[in-house]
Amino acid sequence: MIIVMESNATEEQIVKVVDRLVQLGFDIHRSTGARYTILGAVGSRVADLRAIEMLGGVNKVVRVSSPYKLAARAFRPEGTRLRLGSKIIGEGHCAVIVGPGMIESRTQLETIANLLAARGVGILSGNVTRSGNDPHGFQGLGEEGMRLLREVADARGLATMSEVDDVSQLPLFEI
Repeated sequence: MIIVMESNATEEQIVKVVDRLVQLGFDIHRSTGARYTILGAVGSRVADLRAIEMLGGVNKVVRVSSPYKLAARAFRPEGTRLRLGSKIIGEGHCAVIVGPGMIESRTQLETIANLLAARGVGILSGNVTRSGNDPHGFQGLGEEGMRLLREVADARGLATMSEVDDVSQLPLFEI
């Protein structure tokens, strides 16, 4: 983004804006001209432009590129539509995705899946691994959890969704 400072902005105001942008994770490129100081904030962070515009000495803030490019209407004006099994997400279709944060047992998963199927919820979510700091804590059922998720969902006509925390987990999702 580009921050144009007021022509009468003080050095103290400019430094405060630079400090705030650095705190937000941006690299700053400063250009001081005859009338204006321009700050180029480079980085993939998303920042609230209004909060930056409110800082003392700021004239205007211009976003160079839009955040969330792949989800933006400019990228896909017709809208995004995802298909999970027979369920559609997007284009006016509301999808409810529910399930346990961590699959712990067949009984747990079947109980939840039965309730969801009875209520017309079409997508069963369940995580099969946990990337945690505690090596002795429950880390999930892994491959067995993925098999359970697929088996229980298929028996009830539900689509499935799970979370991938690390690229090393991808082989689990080939089931």
